[in-house]
Amino acid sequence: MLCAGFVSAVSAEVAPIVDGVPFLIRFHSTVRGLTSGAPVEVQGIRIGEVTSVGVDYAPDANSFVASVGIVLQPSLFPAAGVHPRTATEVYDAADVLVRRGLRAEISDTQLLGGNAIVTLDIQPGDEIVVQTPGGGGYGDPSKRDRDARGRDRLNGLTTKESSE
Repeated sequence: MLCAGFVSAVSAEVAPIVDGVPFLIRFHSTVRGLTSGAPVEVQGIRIGEVTSVGVDYAPDANSFVASVGIVLQPSLFPAAGVHPRTATEVYDAADVLVRRGLRAEISDTQLLGGNAIVTLDIQPGDEIVVQTPGGGGYGDPSKRDRDARGRDRLNGLTTKESSE
């Protein structure tokens, strides 16, 4: 038996991502060859997969950016200490790693007979903004503490209309 629990290396590579945690990555360079279903890897180990590839206009930079949706498997996410179990733990661990230089790149696997993939690696010194999906939690916003709703509006998490 190869690859701990898989019959072969091939079946290990295509194991489904279960309870994947979504992220959106914006690339200012080409993502040619990247498609939904492509792996997200760290050191050659698949920890997630691409869910969408699109293009957006960034008015502040007057340029186009490639928006790539990915999901990461919490139990495979490389965090300091214990692997995260929940989406919140994955987002917290990702935030720490981004502050230490975690970056996403598009890698071409044509030499190996494949297409583009997303690779994650530590590259200290860059500046990056992390935007995660979601926001205000669950439940009726009007039932939250008034001061908390005000802080959410000041931090750009909600609008006055959506929190009342």
